[in-house]
Amino acid sequence: MFAVLRIEKGQNSGLLSRAVHRIKRRKLTAQPIDTPLGGYLLLTAYSERINWDKVEAVCGRAAHALVLPPGLEPPEGSLAARFEPDALRAQLICNACLEIIHRCQVPLYRKVVTLVDRQAHFTDLIPDLLCQCITVRVVTEREGEYRRVSERMMEELGASLLVSNHMEGVGGSLLVLCPDGDGAERLATTVPVLTGGCIDRPSPCRLVGDPRIKPAKELAGIVPEGIDPLDFAGAFYQLGRWKAAEQLRVDALRCKGNQLKPGDIARFIEQSNPQRAAVLPIK
Repeated sequence: MFAVLRIEKGQNSGLLSRAVHRIKRRKLTAQPIDTPLGGYLLLTAYSERINWDKVEAVCGRAAHALVLPPGLEPPEGSLAARFEPDALRAQLICNACLEIIHRCQVPLYRKVVTLVDRQAHFTDLIPDLLCQCITVRVVTEREGEYRRVSERMMEELGASLLVSNHMEGVGGSLLVLCPDGDGAERLATTVPVLTGGCIDRPSPCRLVGDPRIKPAKELAGIVPEGIDPLDFAGAFYQLGRWKAAEQLRVDALRCKGNQLKPGDIARFIEQSNPQRAAVLPIK
């Protein structure tokens, strides 16, 4: 079971309400919650001045991976730490890539995609990519593993991969996919680079990531107020057993300060010169 910490802010509707909140803001309540996806512990604080020692005492080991509101961080030296939905974020970036390619109305001979997967964590994605692309390039440090995947794909689909360990081999691609973010910021290209890593660090390329989802279907009505739906879903996926989260659709991606739908990125690619790199028209 994982833990979620939310903050309930007081209402400014009257003297009595404000007085009650001043009393409550020193409290920390804990409530076990059951949902169709599994159970979790919901902690409610009434002020951003959190008693982190109390949080650790109430949560135990679950404090090492707390689902927290955006912008709230435990103090340095605390045993409490923010949960990061890295695995689900990477999966959502892959889902977004497949949707963009599917939506992109360009000639088949132009559907070339580069996958940067240095440690061969995303070999399961290859069949889906090959079903939509004429060429899939793979940049990896584990070339032997991907060459075996390529041989298997030739037997099963009649298509193979272009495998190398050189970052320079991304030219001519419609986009670059780097699900775990490893090496994305070092890519020197003008095509969109979809990444599950940080997109705010300095980079010579246009990093696109920070996927957003809407709490639809199984998540509808169960995401605590003030909690990012991706963090909540990621906790059930990574700390629980909700494997169906792998099928979630990305509602939007961010590139610098711009929110982009997968369809927006597909249209950017379509509108670019087919003999030149696709450039996102953003500020």
